[in-house]
Amino acid sequence: MSLTRGGMLWGVMHNSARHSRVGGLGDSAITASENSERRHVMRSRVLGVLLSAVALLAVDVNPVSAAQHLTFSSIDVPGAMFTNIHGMSPTGDVIGEFTSVDGVRHGFLLHDDVFTTIDYPGSIFTNANGINPSGAIVGSYKSSDRKKHGFLLRKGKFTTIDIPGAILTLPTGINPSGVVVGAYDSPDGTRHAFVLDGGQVTTIDYPGSDLTWAFGVNPQGDIVGLYMDAAGNFHSFLRTKAAISSIAVPGAIETDAFGINASNEIVGSYISADGVEHGFVLKSGSVTTVDFPGSTDTIVFAITPNGGIGGLYADTSGNGHGWSST
Repeated sequence: MSLTRGGMLWGVMHNSARHSRVGGLGDSAITASENSERRHVMRSRVLGVLLSAVALLAVDVNPVSAAQHLTFSSIDVPGAMFTNIHGMSPTGDVIGEFTSVDGVRHGFLLHDDVFTTIDYPGSIFTNANGINPSGAIVGSYKSSDRKKHGFLLRKGKFTTIDIPGAILTLPTGINPSGVVVGAYDSPDGTRHAFVLDGGQVTTIDYPGSDLTWAFGVNPQGDIVGLYMDAAGNFHSFLRTKAAISSIAVPGAIETDAFGINASNEIVGSYISADGVEHGFVLKSGSVTTVDFPGSTDTIVFAITPNGGIGGLYADTSGNGHGWSST
């Protein structure tokens, strides 16, 4: 079974307390009841839609190779039922989410081998989703009235992020300049990607899509994320100042892009023909597969400027753990 919407993570992480950055994000992400049709097949071709100002292209991706000489570390918050790594800073800080034994979801920061819980004051749950080199953290939380909001945590101070007019806001990434990306739902329930830069909000809707979600942003402002076409199939995209490009791992039935660094290395996961989910690193058109040793499924959510990576893996018992590698 795979770790994403169509498999283990979509099915298992949504029950009780288990969920991923795609399937969870504090109960505010795409739920199975919202889109039961999302057991889908990834198309490798680009949608035949042209923009007047922005080119719509396909990223040239070479055949897949296996990762070599990676050193993996498993990361579990002490006493947690589930741990997931969402972000990593170049200074070695790690952020993510965990589920405590009472089934409550919390964000966390791992700094110098010490775990610190992140809970937005008065919230029902909190998720930490992205971190930049200065230690600013973005995430999401559910308030006591069960509404879902984003937040920025900087120097110990929380600031709520709500896109004007949105019914929920989900920040997922932040770059060194403080540019925040994520997704929001408009009143009609449509999910849109957003860029928040200096108080200015820009909406991103992939051409012809029914849903768009930005996950990662690098120092240059390049963005990666997901979109869903009218048939309910998910795809990944790279958005630069010049173009929007579709990303597909050769031979995969689905490709999900979650992170990008200054060197334009892109990380995420793909589902192979046998239904297994693998992490990947896309660099200069070449894809490297990343599988945590002994795992049944692996996702890469985060990448640092020097190529350190981290994410989520499932063990043979179906339990989710965070991991990092250098």
